[in-house]
Amino acid sequence: MDNSTDILLNVVTPGSNSSTEIPDRGDRDQPPAETEVESQELIYILPDSVHIPQIRLNPDALGFYRVHYDSAMMDAILEAISRGAVPERDRITLLDDQFALARAGYQGLDRVLQFCLAFVGEEACNVWSVLTEGLAEVQVLLEEASYPVGDRIIFPRSSKEIRGLYRLYAELALPVYEKIGFTPTSSDSSSTCLLRPIIISILGRIGHEDVICKAQIAFETHYTAVTSAPVGQAVVDQTKLISPDLRTVIYSIYMRNGGDVEFWKLIELYHMATLNDERVRILSSLGAVTRVDIIERLFKFTFTDEVRKQDRFHVLLGVARTPGGRRALWKLVRTQIGTLPDELGTSHLLARVLTASGSNFASQKFYEEIRAFYEVNDVPCPRVIQQILELVKIHIGQWNRDGLAVSKFLSSLADKDKNLPLSHHLYSRRRRLGPSKVLIEQNLP
Repeated sequence: MDNSTDILLNVVTPGSNSSTEIPDRGDRDQPPAETEVESQELIYILPDSVHIPQIRLNPDALGFYRVHYDSAMMDAILEAISRGAVPERDRITLLDDQFALARAGYQGLDRVLQFCLAFVGEEACNVWSVLTEGLAEVQVLLEEASYPVGDRIIFPRSSKEIRGLYRLYAELALPVYEKIGFTPTSSDSSSTCLLRPIIISILGRIGHEDVICKAQIAFETHYTAVTSAPVGQAVVDQTKLISPDLRTVIYSIYMRNGGDVEFWKLIELYHMATLNDERVRILSSLGAVTRVDIIERLFKFTFTDEVRKQDRFHVLLGVARTPGGRRALWKLVRTQIGTLPDELGTSHLLARVLTASGSNFASQKFYEEIRAFYEVNDVPCPRVIQQILELVKIHIGQWNRDGLAVSKFLSSLADKDKNLPLSHHLYSRRRRLGPSKVLIEQNLP
């Protein structure tokens, strides 16, 4: 652009007099206004020749700014998305803007969730990456809001609001799953190969029975093939192995819906793995566990010589994806803060673990607790602590603003389908399997 103050417009629905003329860039004679952050807010009055419902700002994401639309403009954009008239890059930008504006308090989070419904059947993996990241933040808020008061580490049943979010996930992901399926094929495009693990991961987390069943069967077939192969030799029938693209996802689903037996099988595969990539996949998946006793066992295993220092953070970050796991990791950080820098090897990995242990909380209690803890415990990454506290304050503010509206919207979704499968928080009692000889030597329970 020859002028950095230009605001680009793009037509998203054809007007009565459509043409190929360059879009009108608005009136640049308006004076800038100073904002609280000492940056400039440029307000442009669109000329009467531009039909408001037919334009979209910042096409192709050429400008570094967020765009907040009124309801009239957004309705036109939603209609354009639903009929496939918005390019992939612009869908990514629109989604990212919506979540960012809600986080900053410029619009309601319930409006963003309604906006997400326009992406039913979305098949672009890059769009799904943004969508899942944004909805994961919503789930964190819901988990923290519904977590029982107190310091107990538990894995509670899903609240009605979370079940509503699962309903939203299902509406978005099931049409894609029905099209691409669970099992990779030779005709899959590179985009499909990237999309499949995202979709399977989502449906596995919300408790979709078909996905969980197929993941468990795939794991057992894979496990049998690996453990029955002669020591030092590759598996003869490679078709019995899980595709590397899906291993982390399937391992995680298997562990999330399992107990002692599943834990020890993954540990056995870990010890049999010859490639570190495979070991990292297993370490990341072990964090999906949803039992307190197994988490304690997992932490003990993580800090043995069986796991390299630079790989330990994979386990800890995986554990932090659940509300009970976050509290278990925060407890671990508080009890081992003196040795944790050495146990993880680098300040960069320490920063990632500290962020995972505290940044997803959403209450004033945890804000004060985190601040008080680091006031008396120095760490080599003080800026990270400031960022953690900033994120907690953002979560507190966002839930205070939007909590009621979000709860109402998601509860209405949950009421539409009483048969929506619950998440992995319902468990039957599982038998305990004894540890392997290697782990007995490490004194693991």
